[in-house]
Amino acid sequence: MTAIWAVAVGALLGVVFEVIRMATKNRFPLSAVGMGLAFVLPFYSSLSMFIGALIFWIIGKAAKDEAGWWRKIVLGNQETICAGVIAGGAIMGIIAILVELGA
Repeated sequence: MTAIWAVAVGALLGVVFEVIRMATKNRFPLSAVGMGLAFVLPFYSSLSMFIGALIFWIIGKAAKDEAGWWRKIVLGNQETICAGVIAGGAIMGIIAILVELGA
């Protein structure tokens, strides 16, 4: 029964967050998707995502020139960079397991 209540509360909060986000024109600081992921993923995954987002936010604040190469290359390709870091971490995890097994 508690799982049903948890799903209902989570769904309600997700809808409330999205309504607030739309009403404030994306100025609401909490993301419904981010909050949902934070409750089902391990802490280190959520922390890693936060640190990555913080790094890109700092780069965005530091790179004032809209036409600068730094902003175009790094911020224009942030999804690709993040996907590469995630894939690289997964590959290194597999390699670490193989080394531990002595393969």
